[in-house]
Amino acid sequence: MSPPNKPKLTVKVPIQPDGATNSSPSNSGRRTNKSVYIWDKGAQLFITVGGVGVLAAVLGICLYLFSETLPLFHKGKVHSSHVIHPESGAASATLDPSLRYWTLLDEYHAAAMVIASDGTFRTIELDTGATIQRGNFTHVTEESSSATLSSMSLDVVTGAIAVGYNDGSVRVGRAGFQSRSLLLDQARSATVPSDVTLEPRPIEIQSATDHEHALTQTFARVIDDAVGLVSVPQSAELTLVNFIQPIVDLGAPTQLEEGSGAVARVDFRKGTSNEYLATLRADDTCALTSVQYSTPLGGGAPITQLRKLPLVLSLPSDRNQPDHMIVTADGEQLLMVWNDGFTQRYARPIDENPNNRTYELVQTFSFASDNADVTSLELLNGGQTVIVGLSNGTASGWFVARDPGAGFRDGKAFVQAHKYKATKSAIIGAASSKRDRSFAVVSDEGQVAIWHMTSSKNVATTNAAHTASPIVSIGMSPRNEGVIALHTDGSLSMVEIEEGYPEATMKSLFGAVHYEGEPKPSYVYQSSASDNTAETKMNLRPLIHGTLKATVYAMLIAIPLGVLAAIYTSEFLHPDVRRYIKPVVELMASLPSVVLGFLAAFVVAPWVESYLPAVLIGAFLVPIGLYFVSLCWQVVPDHLTRAVPSSGKFGFMVLALLVTAGIAALLGPTVERTLFKPTRIDVLTMAGSVEPIDHADWPEWVGARTGVSAQEQRKLQRDGLVFQFGEVSKPIEPEDEWKADYEQIIEEAGYDQPSVRRWLDGSIASAKPGWLLVMLLPSAIIVFLVQSKLISRSWGNWLATLPHRKAALAEMGRFSVLLVMTCVLAFILAVVLTGSGFDPRDSIFGPFTQRNSLVVGLIMGFAVIPIIYTISEDALSSVPNSLRSASLGSGATRWQTTIRVVLPVAGSGIFSACMIGLGRAVGETMIVLMATGNTAVMDWNIFGGFRTLAANIAVELPEAPKGEAHYRVLFLCGLVLFIMTFIINTTAELVRQHVRRKNAGL
Repeated sequence: MSPPNKPKLTVKVPIQPDGATNSSPSNSGRRTNKSVYIWDKGAQLFITVGGVGVLAAVLGICLYLFSETLPLFHKGKVHSSHVIHPESGAASATLDPSLRYWTLLDEYHAAAMVIASDGTFRTIELDTGATIQRGNFTHVTEESSSATLSSMSLDVVTGAIAVGYNDGSVRVGRAGFQSRSLLLDQARSATVPSDVTLEPRPIEIQSATDHEHALTQTFARVIDDAVGLVSVPQSAELTLVNFIQPIVDLGAPTQLEEGSGAVARVDFRKGTSNEYLATLRADDTCALTSVQYSTPLGGGAPITQLRKLPLVLSLPSDRNQPDHMIVTADGEQLLMVWNDGFTQRYARPIDENPNNRTYELVQTFSFASDNADVTSLELLNGGQTVIVGLSNGTASGWFVARDPGAGFRDGKAFVQAHKYKATKSAIIGAASSKRDRSFAVVSDEGQVAIWHMTSSKNVATTNAAHTASPIVSIGMSPRNEGVIALHTDGSLSMVEIEEGYPEATMKSLFGAVHYEGEPKPSYVYQSSASDNTAETKMNLRPLIHGTLKATVYAMLIAIPLGVLAAIYTSEFLHPDVRRYIKPVVELMASLPSVVLGFLAAFVVAPWVESYLPAVLIGAFLVPIGLYFVSLCWQVVPDHLTRAVPSSGKFGFMVLALLVTAGIAALLGPTVERTLFKPTRIDVLTMAGSVEPIDHADWPEWVGARTGVSAQEQRKLQRDGLVFQFGEVSKPIEPEDEWKADYEQIIEEAGYDQPSVRRWLDGSIASAKPGWLLVMLLPSAIIVFLVQSKLISRSWGNWLATLPHRKAALAEMGRFSVLLVMTCVLAFILAVVLTGSGFDPRDSIFGPFTQRNSLVVGLIMGFAVIPIIYTISEDALSSVPNSLRSASLGSGATRWQTTIRVVLPVAGSGIFSACMIGLGRAVGETMIVLMATGNTAVMDWNIFGGFRTLAANIAVELPEAPKGEAHYRVLFLCGLVLFIMTFIINTTAELVRQHVRRKNAGL
């Protein structure tokens, strides 16, 4: 029987006059208003312009940061050079090539002082070439000619000058320029020096013709019986002028007590607090003295007194007297140098009586290399680093550095820290800057090169030679604005230089730099210094490390909590509860960073300090406790669990969280007493009951030291030793007569009490407790992976045959066994690592500070969690329910559906959420600024502080002088931070697009 015919459905579609059809009869005859098209196009244009504007603004910010930092890497500029012929253009007599000459320049480039090693000196006005001052100190006194000059030294940085005579007497003083301000009328009324051959010139004020540098005029005048130069800028509005006075002031002669013959070598240095004089007489008698001054009670000139320091000289028998003798500004090092580079270093060993320590020969080395000879020696600004110029054009920087392992008795070594191919030919002279760590060298071909010692930057290179007259000496301007060269014909060459930023190079900003006094190159950020002798230390590596450290610890907390919370909210939480939970979590993002930073500094940090053991135990116990509670929930009968609403389950979970946290707080002191209890040796060491051992029994690596680091102290403790009071000692039980006193000290100080803080500080030697805590997580992962490979499948099949409650009990038993296995494996690994000599306090742990990385991680994680949670939850919720239904219909559980179906589809969104949270953590400022010690250190100690790029900008930019190197380095910090966030966001977008294309078929 055939089925009945079905009626046909006919739909009449009205035809429009233009042939178009409407899909719905109800819309027949309706037209879209033109204003809709206009508004649509306008909105499209507005959004496009806004997007392009945002991109342009970001690009503009990047270009601005780049433009502010680019000058840091430019070399200096040579502006102009000119020649000054003394005595009004008439060439003076040719200089004696056997003498040494020093050339000093005043800060206004008005005058130059030339001092010769024969005791003669003169001051030349650079504007006219007139000699405004002459003099000599060839003899001990002007009235006596019996004792003549035999040696001389001059420190061009401090102006310290010393002269030795052939009768064994010395005179010390200063040479250079001093300036003061004068009223213009007072300068105009001053007299002209009688020995100046130029015609008197009236002081006239003219308008400046150079808009960048106001030109100056100089006039030789006598003011208050002092001959000097009046420096007048060419400015129409002027009431004050500068009076520049040359100073050569030598004190009364002082007779050396020991030795005989002439003073063959002399060196005089002014330190920050003391002055030191080293002398070597013709009979090889050497004296190192501290220079002191006393004023007679009846008035008169100060009397120079020399306090002798004990010195044992050991000159080589097969050599003549040294060609150079140098004492450092702190008086701790005395160098004897020969022209072939052979050098002796005299210092005071550290194992002698500190009240009577004798200088003795501690090191022998060579300044020269590649068969070159030493042709120039000069001390850098600060008086610690020696600038060595060689005959092959190489310049190098040498200083004494802490190196106990070198085997020298003072625990130091003289090392070559910097080396440059400074000039093309032999270096014949060097001059140090008074302003920073720059120095200038000159070759025998007239090539002048300016370098910065710390940054290894070639600031400028020029040729100061003119005609056929060689250069014999150079000097640097006090403001590093020029170099002056003295030629053999007596003329002077002045080169104007704009040095730019000599302290900034890629190496000094991002690479390891060998700083003065340090045994090896390091990364240091220290923008402020006490004076201009200190090195500029603006290496950004510690700041980049601190930024990454803060981000890593924050993301270790934020990503698991944020993503897992999003999974729970999207896949397991009842929609009625979700409507309240999600807005509350998102509300966390509205909390200002300064409020979170305040809470971190004044609430969380003190709480963590007070309950540190509970915090450490809670990090492991809380997740374990929550999982165990979830297993217990499976034992509850189904009719009871179904009777509990979703809000009740959520409340029960919060209650379980609080209970496990409370249990962790209660167990904290117990775990501390169990794991962090000091041994008897630790107690005796902390109480100071130690006995020094023979130096021959010291470990070989200790060498000559005055102290050891925390890591080295723990290395000694592993051998049952300790470094105290400058000696390697071993703990001993106190004698009976002292035992009661020591026990009282131990009880009052609580040295025998367990303490996590003391373990972190290294007072408790064993590394095992720390490794046990560290190895718990890796051990849990190992145990989980092993059991999943071996028994997971068979275990699941067996559980399927059991009733629900018995399966839950069996799962609880398995979890307990795995937990015990995890602890056992962690203990075994801790024992192995401790026995191998490794200590977690050398890496992830360290000394405890109240404001530390853990606090920052907790609070910054709290700030980042809402971002990760919101975006992840939206990504999970956007997964089609058809995929969930298909998975559940195939027999998968909700957890399996979430992990294997929903999570891969939403992976791109979750990854983007993590990357956006990462970008938020990288640029965080206030939380880091308030919750850490803001110290620029490079370690991963979770209980230590750090400094980030953003926090550094916030702290230092308001006080940085505009246009200076520090100011531009802070902009470089912003540029680096911009690049870091750009890389993070770009990577996130690329990964997101890849995952999205991969899952497009779903």
